[in-house]
Amino acid sequence: PVRIDPPAVAQRSVANIAFGYACDTVENVTVAARIINQFETASGMTDIYFALEMMVNHCPLTFYKVVAKQSLARFYDLYKDEGTGVDMWLRVQARSPYVSVEQIKALMEHPAFEKGSNPNRVKALIGDFAKNPTAFHALSGEGYSFLAEFLAEYTVKNQQTAAQLIDPLCEWRRYEPVRSKMMLAMLKMLKVALSNLPADKTAGIMDKVNKALAE
Repeated sequence: PVRIDPPAVAQRSVANIAFGYACDTVENVTVAARIINQFETASGMTDIYFALEMMVNHCPLTFYKVVAKQSLARFYDLYKDEGTGVDMWLRVQARSPYVSVEQIKALMEHPAFEKGSNPNRVKALIGDFAKNPTAFHALSGEGYSFLAEFLAEYTVKNQQTAAQLIDPLCEWRRYEPVRSKMMLAMLKMLKVALSNLPADKTAGIMDKVNKALAE
């Protein structure tokens, strides 16, 4: 059984942090083998997830394509009946530097996403993708248009969650001109779309959009 007393939890946390540094600095067979071993032998969700996170977010693309995808499938099979596990499964993919908008859209069709009816699933997938410094900010601008289009449709379903998800676009002034211009355009597009919806369903997110445009 997994020990949950504070010293044991702290020990696992420190070990995982050290392991993470090794994964970030050494891309070799030995480290890859350690990641796989931890994923296959760990007895607690946290340690299994940490190994999965290393595979998906910190390993070379070739490793990601082969090993990480298999491990993602296994993790889902293990925890598909646990809300926290499903959130972790969606989140780790949304955070990957290799994820594309098309992959995010495919995950939205997966039963785990529950058609966006569960705010936790939405925040795990869409929210974490919008915080992804690589994929969301790809120079194609696809990440920005995807988020704006999603929010234009989703806001009437859950305006509170929508208001939380808009924040990355509202930071458009922090970026260099090319990205900043695209983010601003998507904010303006979203404002027009929200203006066509009932005011009582869009108040929170509209306040943030107006503030971001006025600053």
